[in-house]
Amino acid sequence: MAMPHLTSEQIAQVSGLVAQYITTQREKYAPRAIPLSAQQKAKMAGFFSPELLEDARLLVLSGERVANPDFYPMLKGLGFDNLPDQSAIRAQNATGY
Repeated sequence: MAMPHLTSEQIAQVSGLVAQYITTQREKYAPRAIPLSAQQKAKMAGFFSPELLEDARLLVLSGERVANPDFYPMLKGLGFDNLPDQSAIRAQNATGY
């Protein structure tokens, strides 16, 4: 699968759109997120710093899905054909690591 060739301007535009999407999603979902449990932190302690685990938050959506970004059609037009369909992604049970 060939990767699309983007100009510097296109890379800057896509980077800005991705950053804005992440910020918007964080603002939308962060108020409902909860800290990791002691058990969750313990299972991930060998991979992440204690500070990062302390700051991490978890949100399991029930009955709702994260929408695909509005800029997906633009990316497809630029030649990206392997974009994940976020509305179809399912998370594993948070307690079943």
